Amino acid sequence: MAVAQYTYCLSTSPCMAFNKSVVFSAHYMEAERLRGRPLGAVGKYRVRRKFPLPRTIWDGEETSYCFKEKSRSVLRDWYLHNPYPSPKEKRELAETTGLTTVQVNLNILVLKI
Repeated sequence: MAVAQYTYCLSTSPCMAFNKSVVFSAHYMEAERLRGRPLGAVGKYRVRRKFPLPRTIWDGEETSYCFKEKSRSVLRDWYLHNPYPSPKEKRELAETTGLTTVQVNLNILVLKI
């Protein structure tokens, strides 16, 4: 299979996106070869569902609005507990969730709206 020819980079965010695109494009090419025609949106969706990414490329956690669900739930719970965190608490939240302080600030601002 075409996936075996590639070497994967470390698990940083840009590398994970590259690795995902390499794996999916290899699966798409294989499916197109078998079917004898290019894949449409539904065909690509079916290929992605049939061949989920390995854990070395994707941790399996769904994202919503560029945030992992675990990070969003931590921020939501914190907001319910304390809607006005101090700068120190925001830094602690950023370390806990793996987000930047700017992302934490924006998420808290969105939750207030």
